[in-house]
Amino acid sequence: MSSEVQMLGYVVDASSKGLTVSTETMLADVAAQGGAVLVAATVDGVSRLLYQPPGTHGFQVLDTPVRKVGRYGGGFATPSGPGELAYVARDGSIAMSPGGTSLWGDGSPVACLVGSPVDDRLAFVVDDGESATCWIVDRAGELTGPIADDHDFVCDPVWSPDGRYLAVQVWDDPDMAFVHSKILLVDVAAERSTPKPVHVIDQGCSLSQPRFLPLGDRLGFLSDASSMTLPWTFELKTGCVAPWILDVGDWGEPTQGFNQSDWMPISEAQAVGCRNEAGFAALVLGTVGSERAVTLRHGVHTSIRYDDGVVWALRQGARTPPELRRYDLSDRLAPSLADNPTESAVDAAGPKQPRRPPSEVLVTTAAEDPELEVEPQVVQWVASDGLELDGLLYLPPDGASVLVTKVHGGPVGQSRVCWDSRTRTYLDRGWAVFAPNIRGSSGSGRMRMSAIKGAWGRDDLDDVVAGISAVRSVVGPVGGIFVEGSSSGGLVSLLLASHMLDLDGVIAHFPVTDIAATDEGTHRVERHYSKWLVGDTAQELMRRSPLAHTATIAVPMIVTQGTADVVVPVDLTRRYVAEARNAGADVTYVELPDEGHGYSPKGAALALSAVGDFVGRCLAARSRA
Repeated sequence: MSSEVQMLGYVVDASSKGLTVSTETMLADVAAQGGAVLVAATVDGVSRLLYQPPGTHGFQVLDTPVRKVGRYGGGFATPSGPGELAYVARDGSIAMSPGGTSLWGDGSPVACLVGSPVDDRLAFVVDDGESATCWIVDRAGELTGPIADDHDFVCDPVWSPDGRYLAVQVWDDPDMAFVHSKILLVDVAAERSTPKPVHVIDQGCSLSQPRFLPLGDRLGFLSDASSMTLPWTFELKTGCVAPWILDVGDWGEPTQGFNQSDWMPISEAQAVGCRNEAGFAALVLGTVGSERAVTLRHGVHTSIRYDDGVVWALRQGARTPPELRRYDLSDRLAPSLADNPTESAVDAAGPKQPRRPPSEVLVTTAAEDPELEVEPQVVQWVASDGLELDGLLYLPPDGASVLVTKVHGGPVGQSRVCWDSRTRTYLDRGWAVFAPNIRGSSGSGRMRMSAIKGAWGRDDLDDVVAGISAVRSVVGPVGGIFVEGSSSGGLVSLLLASHMLDLDGVIAHFPVTDIAATDEGTHRVERHYSKWLVGDTAQELMRRSPLAHTATIAVPMIVTQGTADVVVPVDLTRRYVAEARNAGADVTYVELPDEGHGYSPKGAALALSAVGDFVGRCLAARSRA
């Protein structure tokens, strides 16, 4: 094949080295079915589809813009017959390619689009901001549904191999999905306009990412019933729920949006998944009967898809920019437990480490500074209540002049070893970066995650202070110590401005400043989040809010905020900044027009520049003092 392939919109390089896209391009989601591969990529602020037809090696670029695909994907497109694909158009409707003809739309945005493996039906979720429902539409535009309409939230429908069943994840207020969610199994072959569940899988914990095993008589899903998040199965005939794949670390991140894919079954006895390793990660192969999955490739792998012996995933690391990678596992398949390949067999010594599977990079993001290669080290400490915690410490090659502690958002989330432009910029400036995984962090079992229940804005402050103490001896003397956080991490950072005097400054991006007011104005998924994190008394909600502590701010701070943020409304940040300034605090405020909860490359660059100026001023003031 030629190194250039004619595309639907324009020509891209499809050489054996793969397609290289700029750092302005965000690889967001992957779909694979019937030998076809689809990738959502945000290019110059516009989301487009990269399409690799079956049996080819080049990528076609769909010229029609598609609906914006966010950090956690969204089920943007799906193969729908030979040479065809269905996708979510920019206006939120379902369209077909080639041709761009509209199949269905009612003005509400569509997500989680997935095609039936046996006919032309498409399952999808409609979320209008106040409710979410699952539907099925065929090529004639005939609708079936709603499905699971008696639950507050529904996501990630998946078809059984014979097209008879749909499985979906559901949950209800006031729970978040990672606190308590269920899996519904719905018979969609029955002749009724509103199919009802035939099975409800409920373990009283978080169940997510349903996947049918190849034969279709068992449904796999991720469960943290055993504390770690690992694959379990549900047997359709008997209703039996049981652990399936065992391992030594969590597979998968908490449900934060549509269409996350951290694992896939690849046979009746095997699955691949992304295992957390104290912030590091690896794509692993788990086999029934083994207590530990074997490593296939290190790195954080997301949007994991499987089709006919091949695994696709988006992979990245501290030194590896995001890339779409293809792994050939055709020689690793074990159709049944009795047919395990030698390399995955279990013996007295445990699972044997397989050789690295054949793989190729199909799409990669150009590195803005390929010479900067810094891997973090894991730092561990124990909280005051005995909870074991860890974090990632990045040290610049020539010694650190500044220590910046970056508190992740969520607070249920995790600092992972990913390609991060902000961290790389800080390292290039000679700043050490510490990313603590404090209570509430995912990736290390349900116990650490649940330790934030009722403790947000209180115990996590102590965790950060103890973590900084643990790393200071490793970093050595520095010219300044700063704490930085975004969203819920911004709340922690702002509170530390009043509670931790041994700081030179605080950096907060789109921070939560008034918990109760944020609940009232935020999007509906997180509208009841604080009831679990803090409680529902007005007095306690205010006590944990930075807005209540503006009079005791003891260090300079910089706050950045996007005007289009639907999670943390800009008016709340403006009010906090005004009250802090009126109380005499030294506050630098940077407002970014049209930016949301998480900045575009342009917005991130502006925020980075402002932070650099702020830190410089703080260090200059310290030297004068």
